[in-house]
Amino acid sequence: MVALYKQIYKDIKNDIDSKKLKVGEYIPSESQLQMKYKCSRDTVRKATAMLEQENYINKSRGKQATVKLRNKYTFPASKIESFKELNKKDKLNAKTKLISLEYNYKENNDFSSKFDNCVKIVRVRSIENENIVLDIDYLDADKIQGLTRKVCENSIYEFIETNLGIKIGYSKKIVTVEKPTSVDYELLNLSENDLLVNVTSYTFTKDNELFQATISKHRYDKFRFETYATR
Repeated sequence: MVALYKQIYKDIKNDIDSKKLKVGEYIPSESQLQMKYKCSRDTVRKATAMLEQENYINKSRGKQATVKLRNKYTFPASKIESFKELNKKDKLNAKTKLISLEYNYKENNDFSSKFDNCVKIVRVRSIENENIVLDIDYLDADKIQGLTRKVCENSIYEFIETNLGIKIGYSKKIVTVEKPTSVDYELLNLSENDLLVNVTSYTFTKDNELFQATISKHRYDKFRFETYATR
C-alpha cells in the first residue's frame, strides 16, 4: 500500500503534468488537502515538500503554494547574444520590463567606476510571465547616448549596432552563485532558501574599448549555462 503522503504527492504531480493545474495557479491549501485525504498537516507537508524539492511548486512562508515553471533555459556562454535574439531563436515567449534608466549615475561601485560618465539600467526578464533574470547594466554614457524605455525594452545591442554604428567585439564573463538581496527577492519572486546564479560581464567594442559592465542575476532553477571546450 502506498504511503498517504506519496499518494497526495502523486495526485498533485499528475494534475500539474496534465496541465489541470497551470503555472502560477494555487495548489489546494493544506486545510483543503487535510479534509480531502483525511490526514494530518504533517502528512500534507511531507507531500508538498517532495513537490517543492522536485521543483513542481513554489512555497513561501505564510502563502499558499503555486505551480512553478520547471523549464530551464540555456544562456549563451561562448558568444554574445542579446535577450531579444535568444527569445526569437528559442521561441521563449519572453518579455523585458524596464525598472529604471539613470543617466549621470553617481554612486561609485566596481561597475560604475569603470566609466567617467555612467548610465545605469535595471531590467527584469520574464518567460511565460515568470520573472527569471534581473539585469543591471552600467554603460559608458559618453559612447552610448539616446537610450529610452522603448530601446531598453527592445534591445540595447540592436540600438548600439544599428543606430550608433558601434561594433560589439567580445565579452569577459564570470559566473558565481550568491545569496539574493532584498531587491532580488522582490523582483524575482524568490523563495526563502533560493540562490542566484550571477553572471558578471565586461563587454568591449571591436576597437577593444570597454563600453558595458553587467551583472545578470538568474534564478538557479531556470538557469543552464552551456559552452564547448576543445583540447
